[in-house]
Amino acid sequence: MEITQEMDAHTLSSLEYDEIVSLLKGFTSSELGRRECERIRPLSDPRQVGKLLGEVTALKEILEGEADLPLRGMADIEPILQRARIEGAILPPPELLAMAASVRTSGSLKRFFRELDEHFAPLKEIGEAFSAPAQLAQEIEQAIGPGGEIYDEASPHLKDLRGKINKVREAIQERLEALVRRKELQEVLQDEVITQRNGRSVILIRADAKGGIKGIVHDYSQSRMSLYVEPMEVVERNNELNVLVREEREEEEKILRRLAALVRERREELLRDLALQARVDAIYAKARLSIFLNGVPPALNTEGRVRITAARHPLLIQARQEGKGDEVVPIDLNLDRSQRILVISGANTGGKTVALKTLGLLTLMAQAGLHIPAAPDSEVNLFQAIFASIGDEQNLQEHLSTFSSFVLWLNRVLDRIDDTALLLIDEIGVGTEYSQGAALAMGLWIISGREADMPWLPATSTP
Repeated sequence: MEITQEMDAHTLSSLEYDEIVSLLKGFTSSELGRRECERIRPLSDPRQVGKLLGEVTALKEILEGEADLPLRGMADIEPILQRARIEGAILPPPELLAMAASVRTSGSLKRFFRELDEHFAPLKEIGEAFSAPAQLAQEIEQAIGPGGEIYDEASPHLKDLRGKINKVREAIQERLEALVRRKELQEVLQDEVITQRNGRSVILIRADAKGGIKGIVHDYSQSRMSLYVEPMEVVERNNELNVLVREEREEEEKILRRLAALVRERREELLRDLALQARVDAIYAKARLSIFLNGVPPALNTEGRVRITAARHPLLIQARQEGKGDEVVPIDLNLDRSQRILVISGANTGGKTVALKTLGLLTLMAQAGLHIPAAPDSEVNLFQAIFASIGDEQNLQEHLSTFSSFVLWLNRVLDRIDDTALLLIDEIGVGTEYSQGAALAMGLWIISGREADMPWLPATSTP
């Protein structure tokens, strides 16, 4: 089905399809899945729709068997992959860890689906599509700790540098500790404190004893009563330490750059896996929604048959489940090529509009690969297009009445209606006299074509 802009804005809104998408999003486990649900639109190819329904049916059976999917660690790593595509890029440790977690999630899903028997073939096929490059995750996790720290073992040179850094720091510490313990310096020292200023080890002396110790003043205390001084005895050692620390930082960047290059090499695989994760989460949400609605996969046809038995409007079910509505009354709807037009009449608040919306919405849901809340023997036709005018279409900005808006809408869609379309009209004469509404309905019959080629025209009439 090609979803036109008008259908997006008008029909989907009229039939509350977006409300179903919002409900569906609530059953996902990640932002990936929520975005994937927003992209779900009705299709008309029987093979595509059948495949989608089969995936939901298989996963629903797994969930009802009290198993669950390993979806932890699922995150949107696409922005990271976009940065990694630049030659020489550096990815910070948290982003590399997110990459590794995503790979682990893909691996868990791949194993989960692989272990299923052939009864769950639709899901096994998805599992086999995952690349899940475990070697990449292993490389990252061997170099970076869970807190984002880079391990000494990330490279032999880094381990050597850190060993030297520790030795120099110990030597500086020992020298300064010996210095602050000297008796002749006790009157000069503000406190026996060894601290850091500008990346160099210093001691704290009184401001009025500035010349008491030869060294470099790096800072004053807030009260200006004390000076942070680097004694000359440790200047060379501090210089040596700064050089080593700079080399350590350069080696860490080299490690991060190497890991980013590994990510770049597997970028296309990781993007495909990310799309598969989103797809799995969307199927997971569909299965959970089916459980919530007690839904079923309807039979599909392209011969014009609609046999929806014990159908219930999903949003009424939601309201009932949340304690905001009454018991949902099921309805039966039957249409085929011998009965292309259905007129529903009755008193106000009798359920005419709900019946119309139920037909339209359940058809959209089925064509989007969603189970529908109906009896197991239900069947839907796959329409190439669906048009609906339901509710008050008054357009105040364009100074159009309800009836004028409806006529303009009908004029826009008439040339696109054929025997593969479903047309739903709620109260065809609303906003005008009954006689004019009846004349419009008869004119619509004539304009739409010969009786043998008539489109579906379920409609409600005024009481």
